[in-house]
Amino acid sequence: MKFSIFTLAAAVPALTATVPALAVAGHASVNAAQEVKRDNCKLTLQWLTNWNEGGLRRYRVQLITSPRNDAHLDQFCAYIKTNSAGSQNLQCFWTDGMFVIDDSRGEGIPGHTDDPGYVGSYPTVRSTHPMWPQATRSGWKLWRGRALVNIQFARMPICKSSRAMTFTGCWTCKARKIACDERPIACKNCEKRGVTCGGYGIRLRWLSDPLAEVHTSSGYQGRRTLKLDQASIVYESETIDMFLSHIDRDTQQELSSRQGPFSVFSAGGASLLEMDMPHTTHDSSSATTTTQDGGLFNDNQLEQSVEDQTTYQLQPITPILDLNTEILLPSEPAISSFDLFTGFEHTSTSPTLIDEVLESEIAQKKQPLIAEADLDKTNNQDTTAVETGIFEDSEIAFLMNHYDTHVASLLMPVAHSENPFRRLYLSTAIEGIMNHSHVRTSKGMAYNALYQSLLASAAFHRWNCDQKQVMHRETGARYRHQAIQSLHNAISNAASVANYQVLMMAILSLVTIGVLSGEGEEFRLHLEAATQLRNSRSRWKLMSRPSQQLNEFGAFLAMISRTMSFKASPLPWNDSNKQATAEEDSTIQSSACYEYVYGIKPSIAVAINRTCRLAEYLVRIREEGEQQMSDDFLEDCEQLGDMLESWRLEEESPTSISSDDDLGVLIFTHQAKAWHSAALIYYYTRVQGAQPTDLVQEINAVAEHMYATEDIKSRSDPLRQDNPMAPITWPAFVASCNALGNMRQVWRTWWESLHHYKIGNIAKQWSVVERIWEVLDIAKNRGIRIDWTMAYDKSTICVKGYITTKMKFERMPIEIESPEEYGYDKIKYNLSESSVTDQTLESLNLRIPNLTLLYNEHRGETELRKLVADDANVSADDVLITSGAAGALFIITTSQLASTPGSGPHHLVVVRPNYATNLETPKAVGCEISYIDVTFENGFQPNIDDIEASIKANTRLVSVTCPHNPTGSTLSREALDRLVAVTKKKGVLLLVDETYRDIAFGEKLPVAASLGDHVLSVSSLSKSFGMPGVRIGWLITTNKRLQETFLAAKEQISISGSVINEWIAIDVLSRRQKILSDTTSEMKIRLQMVESWITGEELLEWVKPTGGVVCFPRIKEEPKGGLPAFYERLLKKHATYVGPGHWFELSDSFFRLGYGWPTREELEGGMKAISAALRDQ
Repeated sequence: MKFSIFTLAAAVPALTATVPALAVAGHASVNAAQEVKRDNCKLTLQWLTNWNEGGLRRYRVQLITSPRNDAHLDQFCAYIKTNSAGSQNLQCFWTDGMFVIDDSRGEGIPGHTDDPGYVGSYPTVRSTHPMWPQATRSGWKLWRGRALVNIQFARMPICKSSRAMTFTGCWTCKARKIACDERPIACKNCEKRGVTCGGYGIRLRWLSDPLAEVHTSSGYQGRRTLKLDQASIVYESETIDMFLSHIDRDTQQELSSRQGPFSVFSAGGASLLEMDMPHTTHDSSSATTTTQDGGLFNDNQLEQSVEDQTTYQLQPITPILDLNTEILLPSEPAISSFDLFTGFEHTSTSPTLIDEVLESEIAQKKQPLIAEADLDKTNNQDTTAVETGIFEDSEIAFLMNHYDTHVASLLMPVAHSENPFRRLYLSTAIEGIMNHSHVRTSKGMAYNALYQSLLASAAFHRWNCDQKQVMHRETGARYRHQAIQSLHNAISNAASVANYQVLMMAILSLVTIGVLSGEGEEFRLHLEAATQLRNSRSRWKLMSRPSQQLNEFGAFLAMISRTMSFKASPLPWNDSNKQATAEEDSTIQSSACYEYVYGIKPSIAVAINRTCRLAEYLVRIREEGEQQMSDDFLEDCEQLGDMLESWRLEEESPTSISSDDDLGVLIFTHQAKAWHSAALIYYYTRVQGAQPTDLVQEINAVAEHMYATEDIKSRSDPLRQDNPMAPITWPAFVASCNALGNMRQVWRTWWESLHHYKIGNIAKQWSVVERIWEVLDIAKNRGIRIDWTMAYDKSTICVKGYITTKMKFERMPIEIESPEEYGYDKIKYNLSESSVTDQTLESLNLRIPNLTLLYNEHRGETELRKLVADDANVSADDVLITSGAAGALFIITTSQLASTPGSGPHHLVVVRPNYATNLETPKAVGCEISYIDVTFENGFQPNIDDIEASIKANTRLVSVTCPHNPTGSTLSREALDRLVAVTKKKGVLLLVDETYRDIAFGEKLPVAASLGDHVLSVSSLSKSFGMPGVRIGWLITTNKRLQETFLAAKEQISISGSVINEWIAIDVLSRRQKILSDTTSEMKIRLQMVESWITGEELLEWVKPTGGVVCFPRIKEEPKGGLPAFYERLLKKHATYVGPGHWFELSDSFFRLGYGWPTREELEGGMKAISAALRDQ
């Protein structure tokens, strides 16, 4: 049996004459490098990417030059700056092996497009100097999805041949062939130049034959000195001898083994490791090794792949999974796990294990998944440019690299060499990609489910890093769906115990997807599936270490889920299965990995599990009204409390974290003590019924340790900060829920400080904490005594969605009796419309281009939002495009006014009469309403004093329209300012429906939302622009939190808007001034016509409008036959239609007359018909 072994070599990246092409994300890999030569100098530049940063459009190209000479580089940068077209806008500088060219105007490359088939050019650099022969064109040249950079140069000095000498120091200085000051950890030379220091870490080289000569090339340079960083582990010579002796022993027994830094494994058989590795290049986070076929492989992956997989009989590569779900809290409320699955018998081969998980996923899958993800082209700094080789697909390479570089470290509270996210998940997933991705067996589909889960996790985390890059979320959703489908197929085609390890990893990895995305509503289903799969092997007593670890992970996660499920035990205490509970505790207690995976000592985990068990029996006892509790039950309660009170970390057995890892030990110490204090809080509240006022000491202790953990990490060296480790948040959640007074602000600050981890479920947990506080406070004010568990049950119901009460919708009279419902063909003079004349594509001179009918930006097209924002004096991010103003009003009402459990109904103060949606939708969601009636006598002006007096403790919103519908009256600037001030003082939101604001006959008021972050403005293109069929409206608020809520509501209703509609809106709003100027002039003429008519009509009176296109006349005396007869005569005899007062909950002695929609002739004819109908018999 042949064996191969890792050896250490001081490998230096080769500076080659040509370079392999770097793939442009999302496009095929091609050799896009172009060379220019002169006097033995060669400069090769290659387009890499472009991105936005700090308002600049930034273009990055790579320069490969032999030799690299800083003087030449500086001359080149200066030359580009002084000789480029539009030099006042372009800045060029050298950083981190890249030339970066800034376009300060943000104009980008004219004609640039993301279409990979586009061809265009942009002459960036002009010169009158002699050209290199090869530089036949100047500027950027876009060609088939990549850019060739041909830049004309000034003559540079003749380059001398490179010196035959060895450079020492950090990897970055060695690569650049410059002197290094060799400062420990990171060299000062790199710091001064603003580049990332590669450090002094050892590079591993692979030898296929340990007896062969070490391969040498110009790419490998020797090392004069070697300095270890402070995190390196130093072994004594005796320890090394012991490692080697164990290696020899295992070799004689033909076993794979890993001892310290040494590994030995079988070299026979196909393996992903049987590759020659010609050279290595360094990345700030990890080294990557280039294969002969061009693929890039991470050194960490190589090391993990040859880790000892234990001496048990294993399946090929049986990595040791981890699922640190860091999750701790479901984003959905507790669902009965017992009802989710049918369960497994010991010999069951039922395919139903994942059925409900799959059905749940498919049912949720409302949003479309992109057919082919467009990888992020704007920020590749966190990748190692994995292109080809073992990963045939560039998207998979990108996501796998992101998972390895960012996600695997993030999910661990403590850095550890046994990180199961790399050693188990990643190595097993890579094996699946290489050997099983195209195999349709049960085993192949199980591997597919695993690696698809990892890809989904990486994609969702990448999306959280920049949520404007929506394609990453869509990619994550696609892979998540594929993973569940693959898992379903794998279970359906094999016995449940087959492929156990891969199946268990795949199931549990689905939980991690929810943690990272913040969309883990179905996590209990996944955990229940894992429990049932684990139970299918309940008769197995001897299992490999990886299988044992998988069972330990599943048991811990099930326990954490159990802590937030406050249900009764299904069995009485005396009938409980003592053996089953003992085995459950034993599985948790025996774990050797909880310390670095979850930051907890197993003894505390067992105590939390026992607390759950006792609390469930207490719930059952109280529900059944039992008066007596058994002695052994009471004894168990007391023993558990004694154990928790007497527990000391210092008295526990040594940890699995090396004592040489000072940072790791310190972080674990605080995390473990936080777990202990939180376990006490959980025990006292669940078992002893303690109140938060009794737990101040424990709550403060958790806060102290959680703050200390983050503070330690923030003060660690920058190299460690590049791969952050997120804390396990269960202790913080339990403590936060019980916090009182000033401690709430302490916890608020802590939760908000975790934003930089970009973990979706952390934000979900914090939102639940805030809701729990709200429920507790309301209950306290009402004299109701509830604890945090009851508040949790109520608050998590609200997390599911915005509407938690049954909404009762009824059709509104204004819609039932609308002219479109009655029939336009039956109406000759339509004076009921509330907009200007409907526009046509021809009247607007529109020619719709060949648009791609894709999902649009969820907030609305950026250009459209900017056009709206410019008029409102706000930013584009303060604007949400909606389906008309009605869509905006529906979003506001359902998200802000819907009744929620534990809080009672919210209260609305609204002006009446009003647009019906402003009245009816609040009624539908169960909102309590106070009306501020505006009257004919006061000129339809609201009384601000009455509004202020109507605001109560539960008032959420004050709603007005300006200009007013249906009267056309407008608030004065003084009244608007006072209304803004009153609502601000009272702490309530102010909604101003400004649908008619664009047509004003006097002073035009500012957009109300620009006057305060508690003010909401709503408008649309329907009324003033005559485009109700386009269904474009907008909601403006400068409150970022509210804007996110409104966006979430929109996404649940419609996801995004219409591409065609928003294109039309952009065209129209770009001509806003001209269109509105013409419209307003015409409306003034129409208003004068109405004024002349009413002045001469003795049976009518009105309040003259000051804006909009409607008025609200009043009939002075009842017409002959009564008001119903009048309206019937008007329609049937005179074919004229107006809006009767009951549309607005007023007497039909009022009617709304729209003078903007009909032609002048139709308006004139309609007014004469009204006069006639008033007098008819």
